[in-house]
Amino acid sequence: MFDYESKIEELAAQRYCCSQIMILLAIEVKGINDPETRAEIVKAMHGLCGGMGWSGKDCGTLIAAACAISLFCGRGDIEETMHDNMNEMIGELVAWFEEEYGSVECATILGGMPYEQVIQRRDLCPGIIQATFENTIRIMLENGVEIN
Repeated sequence: MFDYESKIEELAAQRYCCSQIMILLAIEVKGINDPETRAEIVKAMHGLCGGMGWSGKDCGTLIAAACAISLFCGRGDIEETMHDNMNEMIGELVAWFEEEYGSVECATILGGMPYEQVIQRRDLCPGIIQATFENTIRIMLENGVEIN
């Protein structure tokens, strides 16, 4: 596994938001190296920033972590089937997240609307991203998902 703690700091310094950082970590683990593919996936996550368009709703880190599980376990074309436990893995992640942070809502976790909580985002979000990434990987490994 790569040094994802440093990667989180690096990506945050490049002004990627929580959902983009989470998916970039998953892309790294998955070994997706094509720059255009990476860019398109990261672009798709941009709308999840700040609880979906900075609305303070569902946490972008959590939603992107569900997308990361789907990246490894979902159905991408007609010939594929999803992992038997994909939805259970996502459910386990959501339950862990809500227990850990008291909510799945960005504004609740940050104590106010995310666009107004710049310091809170800077202080809290990297730790949330790290813990959520670690638990996403743990859950997938416990369910027999090959992540390398």
